[in-house]
Amino acid sequence: MNAIDRDDTAQKIAEIREKHSTGHYNYNYEVRDAIQFLLDELDSLRESLEEWRGDFEELRKDRDRMREEREELIEELKHYADRRNYPPLWLHEDGQKARNILKKIGVTVK
Repeated sequence: MNAIDRDDTAQKIAEIREKHSTGHYNYNYEVRDAIQFLLDELDSLRESLEEWRGDFEELRKDRDRMREEREELIEELKHYADRRNYPPLWLHEDGQKARNILKKIGVTVK
């Protein structure tokens, strides 16, 4: 629904409220039309809500997957950050890069 549609809808709802509050309806047609308009609008909002729920569920699944991947990567980096996993070579960086990455993402390593 674009801004013009929202404005038209808001205006139509305001007109319905005004007529309802003042009692100025031609009850045979205007009330029926107003009720149909509101029911159509309700259906449209329900459809939008279902789309949003689907999108939200997809985002939740993505978030959960990314959390799992993050935990797996952290465990792997912890392995590489542990100095005990390296032979004592003076040329080796001794896991410092992995410790730096973990530090950047807020994971403390001993």
